[in-house]
This record gives sequence, structure tokens and C-alpha cells, in this order.
Amino acid sequence: MAGDGTLSLDRGSPPMKSGVTTEQKLALALEVRTAIKLLRVGLGELQSIDGANDFYYLPFQLLSSGFERLMKCMICLKRQHDTGQFPATEELKTHDLLALKDRVVSECISRDTAYRRPATKDDYAYMVGDDELKRLLGMLSQFGKFARYYNLDVVTGSTKPTVDVEEKWCQYETELLNDDKKLSALSKDSTRLDELYRYLNRIIVSRLERFARALVRQFTLGDLGKEAKTYTRSISCFLCITDSELGNVDYGNISGCTSRGGPNG
Repeated sequence: MAGDGTLSLDRGSPPMKSGVTTEQKLALALEVRTAIKLLRVGLGELQSIDGANDFYYLPFQLLSSGFERLMKCMICLKRQHDTGQFPATEELKTHDLLALKDRVVSECISRDTAYRRPATKDDYAYMVGDDELKRLLGMLSQFGKFARYYNLDVVTGSTKPTVDVEEKWCQYETELLNDDKKLSALSKDSTRLDELYRYLNRIIVSRLERFARALVRQFTLGDLGKEAKTYTRSISCFLCITDSELGNVDYGNISGCTSRGGPNG
């Protein structure tokens, strides 16, 4: 540990009995912490979207990276638990969040273990079968794979696949607006634009929060091994969210997850 209290890596660390070095163990701990911070800040940036702020690039960048890192860490922990080794670099070379989600479900989560508790059973069903989650992760995945340099690709006439994820996201918001009576009513009153965005963001944030919670619950309630249980403090922000708090956490307060009001709060 460094003098400022943060984790540091000892480059000369000896291998542990499992075949994993202390350096690797510390690096994984830092990566989990980084993933959680990216998700927290990303959700805060998403909550800040309103009539005066349409900078979607930042939450896309933060959330896509945060979910990618967290799921890759889970794969590493599960492999370490099963074999005493971490996966090779080539096994984790992907930005495809949907593929990573499917891999986490198939490699890291035992259906039998998940079905022992109502909470993890619901988590499993959500990760496997929720179409809204698949659509959100699909857009974030497209951003990570194709759209980070969309404008420059247009400028330079790039012929590689490119996607305008912001346009797709706005289409998704419009569909939510048309499907929700309260949102539809708010959209007709120009004086309540901020309330409209707050309510809209709450719906989207709650779905992403629920996925983050489902993932981190596997650290303590799943089959990732004893090592995963030592990460409780790092993942507590999402681990401790109750159903009633989904969509109501103020991620703008990065020093601590505090409750925020709903459409009228």
C-alpha cells in the first residue's frame, strides 16, 4: 500500500500458491474499483442530461468501459477460483457487452446457485431475458466497438463500420416517452422540461443499476470464490441498493450514494 493509503503494485512480488502473483491480485482489485467508479460517474453523467445538456458521449464512454471492465473482472475471478490461473489476454479482447454478459451468465453463474435465493433468481432472469437491458447494452456495446470516433469517421470518409449511437439512444428515449403516459404528458408542457428529463433518466438509470447490482451480487452470493468476497467494500454502492432505491440514487454525489427525488423531487 502506498503512503497515501491507495493500493500499489509490487513489481517484484512472488507468485502465490494458486499461480497468481500478488501484483496480479492487486491489479484486479484496482480494476474492480475502477469499474465501479466508472459506472457511478457514468450514471451521474446520464442523470445530468437535460434540455441544456445533451453531451451523451461522456456517459456512453464511462458506462461502456465500466460494464466491460466489471464483467471481465468477474471472468478473471471465476477462472482463478476454478483453475488457480487468470485467463490469457487474448480471451478478453472484446468490447462486446452482450457477448460478455452471455459469457458471465454461462461461465460465472450457476443456475442452481442463482435459484437458491429469490434475489439472485430474479437477477438471473433479468440478465438472461430482459429485452430492455439487451437493447441498452447493445447500444453501449456499439459505442465501444464502432462509435467512439463516429464524427471523425464521417470527416475522413472511413469505410469501416460506424454507428451513430447518440441517434439510436434518442430514438429509444422517444419510444419511452410515447409508451409512458406521464412522460407523454410532461412532453407537452415546455415549462416542465427538466422534470421530463429527470423522469426519463430515472427509468434508464434504474435498468442499468439493476444490471450492475445483479453483477456485483455474484461477488458475495455467487460462485466466484472466496477471493471475490473480499471486494465487498469496493462494490457496496451497487450491492446495497434496494428495489425502492433503483433510479433514485444521486450519482452526482460521487463521495457517497445518496437518495434523490423522483419526477417532482
